[in-house]
Amino acid sequence: MTDPRDVPRREVTGAWFLLFGYAVLMTGMVWDGQWHGDVGPDNFWTAPHLLLYAGTGIIGLSCLIVVLLSTWARGPATDTPSVTVFRTFRAPWPFLVGGLGASGNLLYAGADLWWHEVYGFDIAAGTTPSHFGLGLSIQVEIFAMVMAFAVLRRTRSERWGLALAIGLATLGSTSAFGMVSRCAPRCRCGACHDRRPGPGLRR
Repeated sequence: MTDPRDVPRREVTGAWFLLFGYAVLMTGMVWDGQWHGDVGPDNFWTAPHLLLYAGTGIIGLSCLIVVLLSTWARGPATDTPSVTVFRTFRAPWPFLVGGLGASGNLLYAGADLWWHEVYGFDIAAGTTPSHFGLGLSIQVEIFAMVMAFAVLRRTRSERWGLALAIGLATLGSTSAFGMVSRCAPRCRCGACHDRRPGPGLRR
């Protein structure tokens, strides 16, 4: 089992950046739910979407930096569970998982943009394949955040970080799965059904 005293500083800092990035992501996700109810799915480049993907960018960039620093680090390897990628990069498991989650999130964001350009925004939010992919990618990012803090137990602040990560993970999991049920076809708010159809959508 990993000794918390053997966790290098780069991974400690990276864990806090994962927490910060996920807090930004979750803020955008919750705001997006309110936006869909109040304004409707009017545009892909809404403020909540930009905030959501800014959080994903923070997570992905933090994971990339930690992996590169771990690869270039001199001295004996730490006890943090890691894997060698492409026989070159030494990636601590939490940051490899987080990087994969962030990559998937951005990939499905592009797929979501394409979907709405083809079918319009009248399709009920959360019922498209891209929204299912986004929800799953967010779950992977949540798991990575908790993994990163699970090896940090040296100080009171790091233990509080683990508790906060678990709390955000619990709230975020509910919100992420809510992406696949928000404004379902039977929604009566009217926001999803009173707008002009997209070019590929027929009523």
